[in-house]
Amino acid sequence: MAVQAVDFSVYCSAAKQLLGHDYDLYRQGGLAFRYAPVIAFAFIPFSFLPLAAAAFLWYLLKIAALIAIAGMVMKLMNLEDKHFWKILVFSLLITGGYIVEEIHTGNIHFLVLFLIVLALFQVERGKIVFPSFLMAVAICIKVTPFLFLLYFALARRWKICLFCFLWLAVLILAPGFFIGWEKNLDLAKNWMDTAVARAEEPVNHSLNGVLFKYLTEKKMEPETEKYPRVNLLNLRVGIVKWIWLLTSALILFLLYKALLRKCGEKECVALKYALLTVSLLLLSPHDSRIYFSTLFFPCAVLVAFLYKYSGSEFRAFLLSVLGLSFILNTLLPALMPGRRASLVYETLSPYFFSALFIWIALWLVLCYSNPIYSRGFAMRRNRGADPPRRDE
Repeated sequence: MAVQAVDFSVYCSAAKQLLGHDYDLYRQGGLAFRYAPVIAFAFIPFSFLPLAAAAFLWYLLKIAALIAIAGMVMKLMNLEDKHFWKILVFSLLITGGYIVEEIHTGNIHFLVLFLIVLALFQVERGKIVFPSFLMAVAICIKVTPFLFLLYFALARRWKICLFCFLWLAVLILAPGFFIGWEKNLDLAKNWMDTAVARAEEPVNHSLNGVLFKYLTEKKMEPETEKYPRVNLLNLRVGIVKWIWLLTSALILFLLYKALLRKCGEKECVALKYALLTVSLLLLSPHDSRIYFSTLFFPCAVLVAFLYKYSGSEFRAFLLSVLGLSFILNTLLPALMPGRRASLVYETLSPYFFSALFIWIALWLVLCYSNPIYSRGFAMRRNRGADPPRRDE
């Protein structure tokens, strides 16, 4: 599995191009490098190894990242160590389909999630410089983690924002010392053009892609009959764009409302970070299927929440959401009877709806249960119910 990492081979090829003084990283057509130029430099050490050995090392890094994320969720949620394997196994079951595919392709996405979670974990430990660097690296790869900087600005954690912008400047300018400033500027421009162009790619499971798929006759791959049409309406493209923008604005407004809730303990902050992480998927102009491996972190937070607060009034709802996510993400894709059925299933974008349900679950817990805002986890201020058991 690891030695067939197609995306990883693209990263190594980009590094070899730099070593050969070929700086045309963003060629059109086929598989191409899509990240900031400095990221190609980061793969130079891998390029010295045989591809099979380098891909296997890449595979091991992802396994380590998977375990580390579960461990950091444990710390953020103040859970006892005895729950570690439960959280890891259940979260992996819910998102296993995405993670297996992501590891198989050798994509960098899951390691971006690791960088984000590690940065957030370090921030909660009072660090500033190192987590800012990690977040800057994540932004250089995917851009969308910039949403976390908006949250830190909202929380008036200005030092994190400042250092992150400084690190971004350093990372964007650094290749200029090796390839020249003019060429570096050209590469940076091509990188941004590539990032913008991704939104127009046909196979898209983000909110943007789902709306165009269901509300217009736009096919996932117009040049082939590979994917069937699933549109319910045939609206004009301009109208659907406005629907996308207005729906994104609504998500941002609801996200703003949830993030404003006051927190007294770490668990609330972990829920907010999980909500922001799912928001990256919903608000991104483009999502491929492997990007939904991101859900591992918010699912781990929800599983940890259920173990922490077993008497939550949202328990049945959260269990239903996680169970449905398991069915949509892992079970049904494995049970598809053939390639045609698998393509129809992919066309329906169940991955997006799974992410949406998880987003709603996190939002409801943050806004309508008072789990962390008052001692003892009183479910509603106006209810006199006894607080549920809580692991200390």
